[in-house]
Amino acid sequence: MQRKGKVLREEEDKKWQATFEYGEAFEDEGESKEIVVTELDATMVHSQEGKGKNIAVKLGVMYSGKELGKRNCAK
Repeated sequence: MQRKGKVLREEEDKKWQATFEYGEAFEDEGESKEIVVTELDATMVHSQEGKGKNIAVKLGVMYSGKELGKRNCAK
């Protein structure tokens, strides 16, 4: 996941730089996605700094192409 994420970030950074720093237009990347899912979560963990100190750890993931399983589909 980290390697794939790094590659995707680098690709997005290149697109961003080309568009916003060099003024280049880019073409649409094809079909629009039928479904885009965003999942977020956070939890509090104890800090190593000392008693009573907590920090929030947050994670967000966005992806497309999710398929519904049999139990999620309407009958």
